[in-house]
Amino acid sequence: MKTWKSNRKIDFLLLFLLLSISLSAAAETVKLGLQPGKTYEYNLVTTHSSSSRTLASVFSHNAKPMQKNFSLSVIDFQNDAFIVDIKTEQMVYRRYIKPDGQISGAPAEAGSQIPFFLTFPAGDWQVGQRHQIKRTINIGRQSFPAGWQLLLKSINKEQETAEIVFACAPELPASKLAMRKYSLKGRLIFDLAQGLINQADWSVEYSFNLQNREIAVARNLWQIQEKTVYSLKLANIAE
Repeated sequence: MKTWKSNRKIDFLLLFLLLSISLSAAAETVKLGLQPGKTYEYNLVTTHSSSSRTLASVFSHNAKPMQKNFSLSVIDFQNDAFIVDIKTEQMVYRRYIKPDGQISGAPAEAGSQIPFFLTFPAGDWQVGQRHQIKRTINIGRQSFPAGWQLLLKSINKEQETAEIVFACAPELPASKLAMRKYSLKGRLIFDLAQGLINQADWSVEYSFNLQNREIAVARNLWQIQEKTVYSLKLANIAE
């Protein structure tokens, strides 16, 4: 049984880290707010669970939480894109990211590792307003159309924080005997004074169901369910 492992997790996180929110009287503007010369250090805790069921057996596994530290070093801003080096204990790789969140270039990666990405609305974004986009995402070595929903849920003026909730449900192919589902949902907490994420929490769920149909009777031959929960916190900002 294959799962989506950590070699793309940091790539995936980048989509939610690189935001800055400027506060106005009636609306918000969401855009990248990175500063060249600074390094943003984050801590990520990942918890994974899975289960499978066949006609003869049932298996379940709850992995211990895994902790990983990584950093985003902002090199420069050129040609309408931030040049960012993402550093983990194992590797360093570069991304070119536009102010609206799109990845405009990733020269150090293989084609199969192109990350998920979000595109944020231009101009003012009202509290309580939903923003929907359609973008192709890569899961493993395959690409699928995906619908993203984002909501600017609330602004806490006393604490100078903003909350954005998000969800994604790709259109995975299905057949009469095989069904797959994938969903992602979570929230972001922003520090408006610094224009950075203080915390992000989200979960990813995947299920696969293979049936055997005999005349008018359908039997479940194989069922797989996986869930990964992510908890992200800003640890430090270094010059």
